[in-house]
Amino acid sequence: MRSAWSITRKRAIMAKEHAGMHIAEELRARMWFPEELAWRAIMDKQAVLAILSGSARITPADAESLGLAFGVSAQFFMNMQGAYDRMDKVNREGDSGKDDILGSEKD
Repeated sequence: MRSAWSITRKRAIMAKEHAGMHIAEELRARMWFPEELAWRAIMDKQAVLAILSGSARITPADAESLGLAFGVSAQFFMNMQGAYDRMDKVNREGDSGKDDILGSEKD
């Protein structure tokens, strides 16, 4: 049996893509359609599609549901969303927001 969430575990750290992109990649690896994920996660299909397209954030409730469906912790998905949010903020604010997100270096 495949280990839970094998493909994107390492890539999620990069946080360059919305969490939905990583979930979509995992769906392809498992040969699941979004409808199957919605069924397994007991989520509304439209909510799953919104996450996969990157138009919706993963909420704590979504993370719980996704964790059950994929066999990983809800915190895994919250960390993935948080990493993307931090990177997105740096990208939007440029260098001025980097110290807030990454921590400023102090001598």
